Amino acid sequence: MIYILSAIEACQTYRPWHDKTSHQAILKSDRGKCLHYYFYFNDPDLGFGYMRVTTWFPFQFQVYFNGHNVLANQLERKKIGFSMIDNAFDYIEDFEKAQKKADSFYPGKLLKKLNWLLGIYCPVHREFGETYHWRTMQQEYATDRIFEIQVQY
Repeated sequence: MIYILSAIEACQTYRPWHDKTSHQAILKSDRGKCLHYYFYFNDPDLGFGYMRVTTWFPFQFQVYFNGHNVLANQLERKKIGFSMIDNAFDYIEDFEKAQKKADSFYPGKLLKKLNWLLGIYCPVHREFGETYHWRTMQQEYATDRIFEIQVQY
């Protein structure tokens, strides 16, 4: 854990509603504002990231991490040399091993990690005996290219 921030932001909420035809009280989905917590972390697998947690039911989550950091952590563990400029690799000692490491980060592994983070940063979900359905809001694919430039004088 690096730090925690909080902010009042828009969120999905529910309000009581009386259905005049059936005479039943129901909960209707609505938009409102509630407190959100941002948990910033440096995870051994995901690297730097954050988890955004709403404090009202249905306790929605948003997780951010950078796939380049995932690969960088794996390369460090395997002692494969590399360097990065901002969010791009400008040098990788062994491209084949790096590609194998990148390919090994499959969705099932990510799901396990997300559920683990959920248990740490919002353990209240266990009280309901439910699991969460994770979905991707934004995803980017990168094709880092490294060129060797030869200069002739």
